[in-house]
Amino acid sequence: MPETDDEELSAALAEVAQVLETGAERVAVVAARTQALLEGRAAGVSYTELLANATGPLILDVLSELQDAVSAAGSRLRRAEVRALHAEGLSMEKIAQLLRVSRQRVSAVINSPFGPGRRTEGFDGESGRRAGL
Repeated sequence: MPETDDEELSAALAEVAQVLETGAERVAVVAARTQALLEGRAAGVSYTELLANATGPLILDVLSELQDAVSAAGSRLRRAEVRALHAEGLSMEKIAQLLRVSRQRVSAVINSPFGPGRRTEGFDGESGRRAGL
C-alpha cells in the first residue's frame, strides 16, 4: 500500500535516526579497533599479525557499512523531502533551491516510477543510486 507524502517523510526521518543510532555504536567499534591496531603497531607487532589475530569486523568493512547506510538513508530522505514539498504546492524551482539540488534532480524524483513507499533496491542492486540522490 503506498504511503502518503507525510508518512514517507516520517519514515525517512525515522530511518535517518535509526542509522545514526546504529552508526554511533559502529563508530565505537571502529574507534576501539583502531586504538588496538595503533597500540599493536607501537608495540612492534606487524600489521599482518594484527590482522591475522583480529577478532571482530575489519575497520574498512565497518566504514563501508556505515557509508552505505548513511547514503541510503540520505537518498530516501531526499526523495521524501522532494515529494512532501511538491505535495505542499512548491514549484520544482523552489524545491531545488530549498534542498540545494538542480531542478532536473527534483523533476527526476517527482516523475520517478519509484513513488512514495517504493524503494529502488533491486533496480541496480544499490538503494538510491539510479537517481543519484
